[in-house]
Amino acid sequence: MISPVSGSAASGPARAISTLITNRVAQQRDLAFAGLYWSQADAMVRAAKWQAFLEAGPRIFEITTDRYLGQIECGDIGRVAYPAFGLDAGVRCVVVGWREALGARRLTLILVTLPEV
Repeated sequence: MISPVSGSAASGPARAISTLITNRVAQQRDLAFAGLYWSQADAMVRAAKWQAFLEAGPRIFEITTDRYLGQIECGDIGRVAYPAFGLDAGVRCVVVGWREALGARRLTLILVTLPEV
């Protein structure tokens, strides 16, 4: 459920309340994401996107490729289209781990999905 916080219609944060997320977190917290919005409606749309992402939880997966040898570091962000994981349309990911086998020309990436917000 998304509810506006009291205040002007053109300012202030939007709050997303989720029992799924609350049940996963030891202590309930209000999550605040920085951003400026022209209207409360824009803030509500962004809050809904964050809520959907957080409820689904990030996906962590590993892929191996023969490209980008010597070019990838932890923290790099990119878009991956990988049909084997149901990512035909692509998804934004961050690299959280990698290993290279230069002789075999193989790079294995450990990726975590990022929200499309």
